[in-house]
Amino acid sequence: MRWSGLAIKDAVTLERARLDEHGALFLRRAKTGTPVYVPLPPAVVSVLRQLPSSNPAYFFWSGVGQPYNAMSAYQRSLRKLFRIADLRHPGRHA
Repeated sequence: MRWSGLAIKDAVTLERARLDEHGALFLRRAKTGTPVYVPLPPAVVSVLRQLPSSNPAYFFWSGVGQPYNAMSAYQRSLRKLFRIADLRHPGRHA
Protein backbone atom coordinates (compact mmCIF):
# COMPACT_ATOMS: atom_id res chain seq x y z
CA MET A 1 0.00 0.00 0.00
CA ARG A 2 2.85 2.35 0.83
CA TRP A 3 4.57 2.10 -2.54
CA SER A 4 1.55 1.57 -4.79
CA GLY A 5 -1.01 3.91 -3.27
CA LEU A 6 -3.56 1.10 -3.34
CA ALA A 7 -6.47 1.09 -0.91
CA ILE A 8 -6.45 -1.81 1.55
CA LYS A 9 -9.11 -3.83 -0.31
CA ASP A 10 -7.25 -3.44 -3.60
CA ALA A 11 -3.94 -4.38 -1.97
CA VAL A 12 -5.37 -7.45 -0.21
CA THR A 13 -6.95 -8.76 -3.43
CA LEU A 14 -4.04 -7.80 -5.69
CA GLU A 15 -3.55 -10.32 -8.49
CA ARG A 16 -0.02 -11.56 -9.15
CA ALA A 17 -0.61 -11.00 -12.89
CA ARG A 18 -0.75 -7.24 -12.21
CA LEU A 19 3.00 -7.16 -11.51
CA ASP A 20 4.86 -7.00 -14.80
CA GLU A 21 8.36 -8.25 -15.60
CA HIS A 22 9.80 -4.76 -15.03
CA GLY A 23 8.46 -4.46 -11.49
CA ALA A 24 5.50 -2.20 -12.20
CA LEU A 25 1.91 -2.75 -11.20
CA PHE A 26 -0.65 -2.48 -13.97
CA LEU A 27 -3.76 -0.73 -12.67
CA ARG A 28 -6.72 1.18 -14.07
CA ARG A 29 -8.01 4.48 -12.73
CA ALA A 30 -11.36 3.89 -11.05
CA LYS A 31 -13.29 6.77 -12.62
CA THR A 32 -11.81 6.85 -16.11
CA GLY A 33 -10.50 3.32 -16.66
CA THR A 34 -7.22 4.82 -17.86
CA PRO A 35 -4.37 2.28 -17.64
CA VAL A 36 -1.62 3.21 -15.20
CA TYR A 37 1.72 1.54 -14.47
CA VAL A 38 3.03 2.10 -10.95
CA PRO A 39 6.76 1.26 -10.63
CA LEU A 40 7.72 -0.40 -7.36
CA PRO A 41 11.14 -0.40 -5.69
CA PRO A 42 13.20 -3.51 -6.61
CA ALA A 43 13.30 -4.68 -2.97
CA VAL A 44 9.49 -4.58 -2.79
CA VAL A 45 9.18 -6.47 -6.09
CA SER A 46 11.60 -9.13 -4.83
CA VAL A 47 9.63 -9.67 -1.62
CA LEU A 48 6.31 -9.80 -3.49
CA ARG A 49 7.60 -12.39 -5.93
CA GLN A 50 8.83 -14.60 -3.08
CA LEU A 51 5.59 -14.51 -1.08
CA PRO A 52 3.99 -17.90 -0.55
CA SER A 53 0.27 -17.96 -1.19
CA SER A 54 -2.64 -20.31 -0.73
CA ASN A 55 -3.86 -19.17 -4.16
CA PRO A 56 -1.29 -18.69 -6.95
CA ALA A 57 -3.44 -15.96 -8.54
CA TYR A 58 -3.14 -13.53 -5.60
CA PHE A 59 -0.40 -12.14 -3.39
CA PHE A 60 -2.35 -11.94 -0.12
CA TRP A 61 -5.84 -13.37 -0.63
CA SER A 62 -6.85 -17.01 -0.75
CA GLY A 63 -9.57 -16.23 -3.29
CA VAL A 64 -12.06 -17.95 -0.99
CA GLY A 65 -14.89 -15.92 0.50
CA GLN A 66 -15.66 -12.28 -0.04
CA PRO A 67 -12.88 -9.71 -0.50
CA TYR A 68 -14.49 -7.63 2.24
CA ASN A 69 -13.88 -10.40 4.79
CA ALA A 70 -10.21 -10.67 3.81
CA MET A 71 -9.85 -6.89 4.01
CA SER A 72 -11.44 -6.85 7.48
CA ALA A 73 -9.00 -9.51 8.70
CA TYR A 74 -6.02 -7.48 7.48
CA GLN A 75 -7.45 -4.32 9.06
CA ARG A 76 -7.75 -6.09 12.43
CA SER A 77 -4.17 -7.35 12.18
CA LEU A 78 -2.85 -3.91 11.25
CA ARG A 79 -4.77 -2.22 14.09
CA LYS A 80 -3.28 -4.71 16.55
CA LEU A 81 0.21 -4.20 15.15
CA PHE A 82 -0.12 -0.40 15.30
CA ARG A 83 -1.42 -0.60 18.87
CA ILE A 84 1.53 -2.78 19.92
CA ALA A 85 4.00 -0.51 18.12
CA ASP A 86 2.30 2.56 19.63
CA LEU A 87 2.84 4.50 16.44
CA ARG A 88 1.10 7.56 17.87
CA HIS A 89 4.09 7.98 20.17
CA PRO A 90 7.20 6.98 18.19
CA GLY A 91 9.57 7.72 21.10
CA ARG A 92 7.80 5.40 23.52
CA HIS A 93 8.14 1.65 23.61
CA ALA A 94 5.38 -0.73 24.68
